[in-house]
Amino acid sequence: MPKVLVQLREDRIPPRLEAVRDALGLSDDDIDAAYGIVPIDSASGLYTVRVEESARARIESALRDLGAGDDLEVGIFSDPRIEPFGPPEL
Repeated sequence: MPKVLVQLREDRIPPRLEAVRDALGLSDDDIDAAYGIVPIDSASGLYTVRVEESARARIESALRDLGAGDDLEVGIFSDPRIEPFGPPEL
């Protein structure tokens, strides 16, 4: 299933995955626990989590409720699958 990256700002360093999941209204199946929380800029509290594309509408609503809609660094970003282009060269 397609996934997206959610970048958010959190004052607690490092944030707990469960707290992020609850703040964004996600279920255990929505969030990629193996990916975890990736610090983008931990000094300023910027982190990324990987979630199912199907949860996008709920995440957008949660980010608006958290007041994160005006922050250009905070939001939802694509996570395209990276594959080789064409057959392998031998």
